[in-house]
Amino acid sequence: MPGRFIFNRKIKMLLAISTIACTGLIVSHEPSLAQFSQVKKTFGGFYNPSSIDHAALAKFLESGRIGDMPMGQADEIRAFYASREGQPVWTGSGGSQKIKQFAAFIDNARAHGLNPERYNSRQIADRVGERDETLRAELELFLSDAAIKYARDMTGYHLGGQALRGEIAPLAPPVQARVILQRIAESRNIQSIFADMEPKSATYKRLKEALADLSKQDEAAYAKYLPLDFGGAVIKPGSRHKNIAGLRARLGAAQQTSDPVLYDDALFAALTKFQRAEGLKDDGIIGLDTLAALNRTNRDRILQLKVNMERLRWMEGQERPEKFIVVNIPAATLWAVNSTGVEFEMQVIVGRPERATPAIVTDITGIRFNPDWTVPPTIKKEDILPKLREDPWYLTNKGIELTYRGEKGLETLDPSAVDWERVTNADLNVLNMVQVPGSANPLGRVRVLMPNKYSIYLHDTNQKEYFDKYARALSSGCIRMKEPLKVAEFIMSSDKGWDLAKITSIIAQGRTSDRLITNKIPVYILYYTVWIDDQGRVVFGRDIYGRDKTLADALEKVDGVSLASHNEVMTNNPRQKLASLGEED
Repeated sequence: MPGRFIFNRKIKMLLAISTIACTGLIVSHEPSLAQFSQVKKTFGGFYNPSSIDHAALAKFLESGRIGDMPMGQADEIRAFYASREGQPVWTGSGGSQKIKQFAAFIDNARAHGLNPERYNSRQIADRVGERDETLRAELELFLSDAAIKYARDMTGYHLGGQALRGEIAPLAPPVQARVILQRIAESRNIQSIFADMEPKSATYKRLKEALADLSKQDEAAYAKYLPLDFGGAVIKPGSRHKNIAGLRARLGAAQQTSDPVLYDDALFAALTKFQRAEGLKDDGIIGLDTLAALNRTNRDRILQLKVNMERLRWMEGQERPEKFIVVNIPAATLWAVNSTGVEFEMQVIVGRPERATPAIVTDITGIRFNPDWTVPPTIKKEDILPKLREDPWYLTNKGIELTYRGEKGLETLDPSAVDWERVTNADLNVLNMVQVPGSANPLGRVRVLMPNKYSIYLHDTNQKEYFDKYARALSSGCIRMKEPLKVAEFIMSSDKGWDLAKITSIIAQGRTSDRLITNKIPVYILYYTVWIDDQGRVVFGRDIYGRDKTLADALEKVDGVSLASHNEVMTNNPRQKLASLGEED
C-alpha cells in the first residue's frame, strides 16, 4: 500500500507480546526520562519498549514532518527507514541505551555553544517512557532528526554550509544522514560516534574551556559603568576626563590622589596589567583595542567564543598538511607551520574595513620575485584618479606605465597629455597602469603566487613603517608581510637547492621571475576574533569587519533563540529530564 511499510508478521507478533507482558505497569500521563529510568530499574533488562505505530511512522516519513515540525534531511531519513522496512533504531531492542547515551550529548551541546533545544530536547523528554505507539513513532523520528542535526552542526554545517560574506564555507563535505543513522543502528555503544565528531584542535578545546568558565560567572559589578566612552580622546597617564572614575571602577584601581578625574600612577599600573592579560600592547594608553576590551562584558565574551567555535568547526574534517601558512585577519598575524609545529610567526598588514580581506583557503604555487604591479580597478578609481586630477605627473613620478589596447595593439600613453578631469569609469576600464619592479613598487620584491577568485595574495611592501602600528588593518585587501624573505624561504625550501642565498641572488638581478614549487602548500586566510597567544592565553580581539555580529545573527535565525541565552539556566526546561536518563546502569 503506498506510503506504508511492509513488516514481518513474526516481528509484529513479538512486539505485541512484549506490550501485553507489561500491561500491569502504571505509566504516568506526564512522561519524562526520569520515569523511564525508574521503569528500567524496576524491571531490569526485561522491559523492552519496542512497539511503535508503523502506519504513523510511515505517514510521518512520507510527509517529511513530525507533527508541526519539518524533518531535516527528510529524503535521506525516508530512504534509510525504507531500507530497513521501517524497523526502529531508537525504540526497538537495545534502543534505551542509545537514547541514554545520545541524551548526554544533547545536554552537553551547551559546552560547544550550541542550543540543546535545536536537537528536539523537549520533544524527546516528553515522549521517552510513553506507551502510546504513535508517540513512540514520533520519538523515533525526533531522535533520528536530532542525531543528524547534531552530527552536521558539530562538523561545520550548522548554517547548512552557506558561506556568509567574507567567510569561508566548511571545508569537509557534509555528513550524510543515512551514514550516521546506519552507524547508530549497527552499534550498541554510540558514544564514540558522537565523541569523534567533536573538533580535536587545541584551539577549539581551549575555547571550549573558556566558554565553560565564563558560563559559570555572573556579570561583574563594574558592568554598570560600561560602556566607557571618552568621546574619541586618547587617554593616557596625566589625562583628565569625567569618566576616569568609571575606568577606575572597571579596573578595581584605588584613587591615588584627591583628584577623582585624574589618570594617576595606580590607574596606569592597573591598566597595563589588564592590557598584558588581554594580549594587548601594555603602553597604558586607551586606544581602540584597549577600549573595546574594557567594554567587553562576560555576555559579550560568551557570544564571541560561540561564533569563533562555529568557525573552527568549519575547518574540521581535513587532514593536517605537512606544511602550511595561516593568516588570522583580526590578529594581523601570520604563522608558518611545518610537521613539528610553528616555525615562525610575523606581523602582517590586512585590508582596512572598507576594503576588507576575505577569508579564503587556497594553495601556494610559488613565488614571483621582483614583481611588477598592475593597479586594480578599485585603486585606479578611488585612489589614483583623484591624485592624477591634482598632479598629471603622478604616474610618471611613481614609475607607473600607462597603456591602453588600441587598433595597433598595446600602446603607451603620456599621463600628462590626458585630461583626467574628463576621464570616466568606462575610460578607466580600458586603461592599464603597471608599475615596474623596484624600490617604489607597492609589492616590494616578493609576491606569493596563490590563485583565488579574489586576487588576494601575500606580498612584500615598500611601506615598512606601517608595521610599527598596533592596529594594522591598513591595506587595500592584500596581505603585506613584514619579513617577506623569511616566507619566501619557507615556501621555496620545499624543493631541493633553494635557500636564502639563492633567493637574494635572484632578487638582485632585478628582473621579474616566477619560480614554481613542485608540491603546493596550503594557505589559510581566516577570520578569528578569539585566538591563543604564545603564552597560552585566550585573546579576545576586535571584530574589525563586524563579521562576528553577522555570523551571530545567522546562527540565531537557525537556532530560533538568542545565542547569548544558550548557557543560562532556563525554567521548565528538559535538561534535568535528559540528564536523569544517565543516572542508572
